[in-house]
Amino acid sequence: MKKLFHVFLSLLILYFILSMIMGYFSQGHEVTYQLLRRDDEITIHEKMVRRTKQEIDHYYFDIEIGDMKFSYQILDDFHQKKEIIDDIKYLSDHNYQCFLPVFKGETILTDIICKGSDDIYYPYQSIDQPSKKLKTWVQSLEKHGYDKRQYQDRRNVHTTVDLLTFYSDNQQENFEFGITSYKGIYIFDQKMKNVELFDHDVYQRELSAFVGEYYVVANYNESYDFNTFYMVRLKDGKQQTITTNQLISHDSYLAGVVGDEVYIIDRGNKRQYVLSTSKKTIKEIGNEADGMRYYEKGSWTTVPSTRFTLQETKFDVFMEKTQGSMTLFMEGEGAHSGYRYYYQKMGKEYRIYRANKQNEMVKTYLFTTDHIERIQTGKHYIFYQVGNEIHYYHDQTGNRTFIADSELEFNPDILYGVYEK
Repeated sequence: MKKLFHVFLSLLILYFILSMIMGYFSQGHEVTYQLLRRDDEITIHEKMVRRTKQEIDHYYFDIEIGDMKFSYQILDDFHQKKEIIDDIKYLSDHNYQCFLPVFKGETILTDIICKGSDDIYYPYQSIDQPSKKLKTWVQSLEKHGYDKRQYQDRRNVHTTVDLLTFYSDNQQENFEFGITSYKGIYIFDQKMKNVELFDHDVYQRELSAFVGEYYVVANYNESYDFNTFYMVRLKDGKQQTITTNQLISHDSYLAGVVGDEVYIIDRGNKRQYVLSTSKKTIKEIGNEADGMRYYEKGSWTTVPSTRFTLQETKFDVFMEKTQGSMTLFMEGEGAHSGYRYYYQKMGKEYRIYRANKQNEMVKTYLFTTDHIERIQTGKHYIFYQVGNEIHYYHDQTGNRTFIADSELEFNPDILYGVYEK
């Protein structure tokens, strides 16, 4: 009997080990389930996507409530659990069909989502004039854990230094942010920190870029040619120096940033360099005799050096594509977020929308910007400029103001960068 018990215990342990291994290597699941209510029936098709090269782990849902249909995505993994939606609150009025998923543990992860008559989705806080019926329903959700203040801007607490205003209540722990100043860079935690790199004001910096968690810039204390570059870590302002034995002329520019590498075109000497932030090196990779490397939509080719030296040529990272009334112009960071971004041009402004790869027909309105070239996306955040302010959007915070700079709108040489931890 004792021997039989040990055999059973060994098999049980083996079962749990195999279950853990299978769970680790699992690429997700698909399941359909129902939430039964007194007056309705809610059908949820749940798809968990995991361990793919194209996307970070996430859940995607198709939801049916009577004749209403919704699509929904979250970038949490819930430890790969199944049937993670416990309840869905919903309402339909003459303008919108709105819903709010409530997850296991009475967890709410996003703002209320409302589908308009145009089939566009809108976070509730972006609706200008909700009906009285909708307002009353939203207020009733407070007893279920919904807090509309979570998705509203917080501008009351701020610090102003020189021309820069920092809204510290909108700082989040999971990103690091930097913006250039004339002598260096400001970085932000719960306070602003000014990192000075130069002994004089430098208004134009052709060799300057944010790369991952670093700000990279040529040493503009050098008057004629460069052989030194600075790397500043956004987390703490720690500086590192990268040097080269070859002199790089001031007649140089950046062709682009790919991964953790910065590609520099020296027009004066007709050379191409790559600076690696991970290897802390800079080396020549192209010249007039051998040609130079060109990056286009994920592929590398070698082209004649004149393509870069006769005119300023930048890498083609993503091509715009018109789709109906919208234009696809950007993908999430490394496409890992699973999102694609679209715009509608309205006069001098751009209305920005997001669609997930599971269902690109469903577009969600995020914000409006007047500087589309300044948009930066990460896995969870998207930063953008409106006038002299930098804002961000996140599903769990809504749109918030991060900083204001009185010169930002009229000076394209002021750069900002974000690194998600």
